[in-house]
Amino acid sequence: MMTKKDRKFVTRRIVRPLIPQDILFAIGGYHEGRPSDVIEAYDARADRWSVVEGVDSIAPRVFHGTAVVGFDIYVIGGVGDFYEVLSSCRCLNAVTKTWREVAPMNARRRSLMVAVLRGAVYAMGGFDGHLCDRTAERYDCKTNKWSWIASMNTGRSSAGAAVLNGT
Repeated sequence: MMTKKDRKFVTRRIVRPLIPQDILFAIGGYHEGRPSDVIEAYDARADRWSVVEGVDSIAPRVFHGTAVVGFDIYVIGGVGDFYEVLSSCRCLNAVTKTWREVAPMNARRRSLMVAVLRGAVYAMGGFDGHLCDRTAERYDCKTNKWSWIASMNTGRSSAGAAVLNGT
């Protein structure tokens, strides 16, 4: 039960920042046969796509993975503008529209699988430019560190990964 005294510390709903809840982001990929750095957002409530303005370029990237933790969108690995396989990881804060470079993965990966489990980002498999990879690693957002985890039984790339009810 809140007393009259407690209410002065509660931020009223009308003054809270409005952050859309039903938004999908499309980041990078191919456009006209070349890697792209375009970011588009789909507003499910308005049923429309728009180019996200006011965000610095991530640099063109394809075959990367993405993961969302809170309002941070991690763009992981992939292939850059000069077709090199990347280990880099960048993070876009969807509220402030700012990028930051975070720790790179231990391995270069394209066409990798990415998932978030209990607040940690997992990068699995992929292709290093020569072989399908079976290694996997976990990113701790709080410490900004990637660490190896047990490898998969089989190397694979261009697969999907998902988390359902904490599994």
